Amino acid sequence: MLLKILIFSVLSAISTSEKVRYDNYSLYKIYPQNEDHLKYLNDLQRNSDDLRFWKSPSSVGDYASVVSSPEKKAVFEHSLKKRSLNYEVMLENIQQAFDDQLFSRKKRDTRNQLFWTNYQTMEDIYEWFHHLARTHGNVVTIIQAGQSFEGRNITGVKISRKPSQRAFFIEGGQVAADWLSPTITTYIVDQLVRGDSPEIRKATEDFEWHIFPILNPDGHEFTQNSDRLWLKNRRPTIGRSVGVDLSKNWNSHWGVRGGSFVPTDSNYLGLGPFSEVETRALSRYMESMDTKLYGLLSFRGFGQRLLIPFGHTTSHMYNYNETVLIGRRAMGSLAVRYNTQYLVGNSMEVHDGSTGSIADWVKHRFNPPVVFTYQLRDIGNWGYILPVNQVLPSCEETFDSVMAIVREARFYKLLQDIQNTDMRFDFWSDLTPLLDFVTVLSSPEDKDDLEAILRGNKMKYEITMQNIQEAIDKETVETYTRSNNISMSWDMYYTLDGINSWLANLITAYPGIAGIIIGGRSYEGRDIRGLKISHGSGRRAIFIEGGIHSREWISPSSACYIINELLTSNDPATRAAARDYDWYIFPVTNPDGYVWTHEQFRLWRKNRRPIGTEFGVDLNRNWNNNWLVAGASTDPASDNYAGTGPFSEPETLSLSEYIRSVGDRIDLYISIHSFGQLLMVPFGNSTATYANYHDAVNIGRRAMGALSVRYGTQYVTGNIAEAIYQATGGSVDWVKEHLKVPLVYAYELRDRGTFGHILPPDQIRYNNEEFMDSVLEIIHQAKRFGYMNSSNGLHGSLFVCFLALIINMFH
Repeated sequence: MLLKILIFSVLSAISTSEKVRYDNYSLYKIYPQNEDHLKYLNDLQRNSDDLRFWKSPSSVGDYASVVSSPEKKAVFEHSLKKRSLNYEVMLENIQQAFDDQLFSRKKRDTRNQLFWTNYQTMEDIYEWFHHLARTHGNVVTIIQAGQSFEGRNITGVKISRKPSQRAFFIEGGQVAADWLSPTITTYIVDQLVRGDSPEIRKATEDFEWHIFPILNPDGHEFTQNSDRLWLKNRRPTIGRSVGVDLSKNWNSHWGVRGGSFVPTDSNYLGLGPFSEVETRALSRYMESMDTKLYGLLSFRGFGQRLLIPFGHTTSHMYNYNETVLIGRRAMGSLAVRYNTQYLVGNSMEVHDGSTGSIADWVKHRFNPPVVFTYQLRDIGNWGYILPVNQVLPSCEETFDSVMAIVREARFYKLLQDIQNTDMRFDFWSDLTPLLDFVTVLSSPEDKDDLEAILRGNKMKYEITMQNIQEAIDKETVETYTRSNNISMSWDMYYTLDGINSWLANLITAYPGIAGIIIGGRSYEGRDIRGLKISHGSGRRAIFIEGGIHSREWISPSSACYIINELLTSNDPATRAAARDYDWYIFPVTNPDGYVWTHEQFRLWRKNRRPIGTEFGVDLNRNWNNNWLVAGASTDPASDNYAGTGPFSEPETLSLSEYIRSVGDRIDLYISIHSFGQLLMVPFGNSTATYANYHDAVNIGRRAMGALSVRYGTQYVTGNIAEAIYQATGGSVDWVKEHLKVPLVYAYELRDRGTFGHILPPDQIRYNNEEFMDSVLEIIHQAKRFGYMNSSNGLHGSLFVCFLALIINMFH
């Protein structure tokens, strides 16, 4: 271990008139290969003030960037070699690199211009901003977020060509030694104001842009005049110490990881979150934007990584999966010009896991759809002293990626606006950037308008069905009567009366095994009718519900197929499943809506309770779990209207009471929906891996493998928020949280959008067969994972008695 030598302690108190030089200081890139290496480097960072860590050691295999004084290089290198720590000397003389940067900048006189072939001073940037406001006053406005500790303005620009209710916030320069991010942000300003492509112009029409190049003006000036390697702001802290690392001073898991509580350290995170006037000022500014804030792009050097919140965990929280997909597409655009490669992920996955960042605070405080932190060029070869010949290429490729992010955001925003404001179009798929496509229904009178909007925004589309009514007419509907035999046909759909008549026949055909159960009553007075299948008392239970969205006709059909197989199949696995568990199966939990789809409007989704002049509540947004948090509407005209409150509807309230009455016996709960070919586990409010997520997903993926065997149908498995979109107030989330059922799944059955809710009758049997295969596989895999082994059926009781007999024989 190197001795702790306080040679830098005097630097914190030097006056701005003194110029710190770094002649023959060297930049090292070090590669820890095991946990001992990592521990040594972390100890070194804590205990050696004669070394400056530009990039902290975070994980085995990732590099650390370290600067050493010439006096200590020999000792430092010896300590690395002694521990077999691989390293490279990237720069022998850092001062020479500094001098090259400054010489390049002095060759130009800006005179109301900026150039991106070099780095820029704060004075030049602010003067240029005022020039833009004078010459482009219809687009550019000077904005102030506040002042720094030493009284400098934190100045930015707002760019907008049209009034907009959505805004991007861009910031740079939190770390004082980082000269690249302010230059990148001014390049973005220049392109947004003076760029002449239709895409750029559209970006400034659809969004406001609030851009602050330098959030740490005092530190930035100190790097210009005194110490090029200064990282913090310039507020005196304790004793002779000066400065706080602003990038770790935001109120999101402050102090958890990546910062120091020692005031002399370069990553000192302050006395508390928002202890610094700069971070407080910026936070207040963003709070004034509030609901308008649509995206945050935070820029800093270096590392070539695009970070997604959050830094404290590897759990994929909020809309992580949608965001990572946008990020990867954007980094693909960035790589086109110069083949620069970025890693994409949250900080714990691809960086150092530091907390207290602006991005994490913004995501937690406002939850805008788009939040990214760029770590710009390079990957440690130059660090904060990137050569000036790389500045313009870095600006160009970064702007390409920003436009890619805007492109994704704009398309999502466009469709969101259509869905929220234009009731002419019926969105069969709720919007999320994760989806490859959305399915939208239009009337003949309005389809030209829809196509014109899509073409005008260069959005690709295809018409999968020219005439919906023709597809509806081809749906075969059977009315089952009590005089028929007990078999259903699996090439047609059935009315509610038909399903109920079939259930009534089954209890006659299977006395003592099948019994009618009532899960409550609908608004219009219909029973929510199901069937209990039981081969004796004392068994654990499996609960299946379908038809909560009335237009999803394949859902009741699939539930009925499960009933049929459990009662009639000769397959050993099916017979064992029927014998070992009590089954509670409700094919239609929204009877009023289901009848309405047969008699009046085939594509109706909700129940039929009047709400003012509108009708219906989305019953799968009405359960009392994170009600109205995400994926639901307060507009009664909307298809996903969540109701006047949780359990405001008689269907959800009475069904939940019935489920609760048997809840302590349920080992497996399945909710059947369509369409999308998804198997989802709770929860819908976050991509965080709550409860037994990993077991449930592993079981589900194996079950989807079994589902694919018959016909090759492919399903995606994940929680609701990661597999499809954030949506709360659903039955599965309530069952999981309130009843603690071990395994809870929601199916989205066939198909993936070609037919959507109007799945042709010739696919019913195929769908139902593969669905049954997967349910049996869930049971099989659940037992392998230690679930569903506590059913107290006859076989289990005999085994216990037999085991007791054996034990007694040995006494």
